[in-house]
Amino acid sequence: MSDLPVWIAVCDDDRKDLEKLSAMVKQILEKEKRPVHLDSYASSQELFRLLHEKPDRYQILVLDVMMDEIDGISMASRLRSLGTSSLVIFVSTNREMALLGYEVEAVRYLAKPVEEKKLREALGYCIEKLQQKKILMVKMKDGCMRKIRMDRLAYIEICGRNTILIEEGHKWESLSSIRELEEELPAETFCRCHQSFLVNLDRVESIQRYELTLQGGLRVPVSKSKYNETRERLFFYVSD
Repeated sequence: MSDLPVWIAVCDDDRKDLEKLSAMVKQILEKEKRPVHLDSYASSQELFRLLHEKPDRYQILVLDVMMDEIDGISMASRLRSLGTSSLVIFVSTNREMALLGYEVEAVRYLAKPVEEKKLREALGYCIEKLQQKKILMVKMKDGCMRKIRMDRLAYIEICGRNTILIEEGHKWESLSSIRELEEELPAETFCRCHQSFLVNLDRVESIQRYELTLQGGLRVPVSKSKYNETRERLFFYVSD
């Protein structure tokens, strides 16, 4: 199981409902041994202001539909216009609003009071969708969360206690360890060619002692102890 948490925001202006729903989300994911970073918001305006600046801070949003400041449907619609890819779960006592929820690409609409079984299924579905999207959510050095597309990631390098991620045209410094990131990435595509380097085999153009040449002329070292394994991994990857 990965050590990287799922980032979730729960928003409900009824504080009792907010506390109950937040506790239920946390309990469900802890039972599944899935690390979670959970933030609770009693103000929809506060959450929207934050997401206006950082639309993809959270991977999953659990939103009450009937809120006084900004209702859940309106918030999701505005966020979609900003380009957010967060998965949305709506909760509400108003069942007639369910169809509107799907117009803003909500993945589930749960009636209040929320049943633990249905919330567990909704969260499980979201996590499965996140894995299928092949998006890596990485905590950057400045504390923000950034989406990194796995197919655009060339390699990862250890830099002191942190890591450097080399993406198409970008260089990001992350607080995550290389071990944590390796667990998040598909083993069939990413190879630990060196104690300090994790490389995307799809980006490799050639191998020689003791170096890989990647697309764009990037070069990544291969340790002597991992040279044969890396060469075999690359051969089988290309053969497939």
